Amino acid sequence: MQLLYRGSRDGTSCKAFHEKCDNEAPTICLYQNEKNNIFGGFTNFIWTSPKSRTFFPDKYSFIFTLSNIYDIEPTKFPILNCNRSIRHEKGEGPTFGGNTSSGNPDLGVYSDYIKEECYSGFPESYKDTVGKGHSIFTGDKKHYFKVKEIEVFKIFSK
Repeated sequence: MQLLYRGSRDGTSCKAFHEKCDNEAPTICLYQNEKNNIFGGFTNFIWTSPKSRTFFPDKYSFIFTLSNIYDIEPTKFPILNCNRSIRHEKGEGPTFGGNTSSGNPDLGVYSDYIKEECYSGFPESYKDTVGKGHSIFTGDKKHYFKVKEIEVFKIFSK
């Protein structure tokens, strides 16, 4: 793996994310929130920065939890709706899944994530196999969370 982007090193704006990650794939994104939950997503689809919100299909994508308030072991959440697996927009960071009518992502990072809250509408495009919904990521009943750090790694195969 190669570290493409680290918010604390490269800047916490969407522009910084896109400068480092656009045209790169496959990638794994790791998020750490203010409650020290660690979670993320994988995509085989290259990152882009269209002017308007665009969903892309990636049948290989998934989101996951590594550590959470429930002490549930690391868990992979599979894709339910391949057509909405990855969401790209110039004004968003790495965003996974979502609902086209409400706009709510499974995991969404907006604008400058240090200054603004991020959002989890999980489950939307991914299957909740542990029955905890968005709280597996946010750490409570709220859909919003603050991110402390984001890292994006490019994965190389042999």
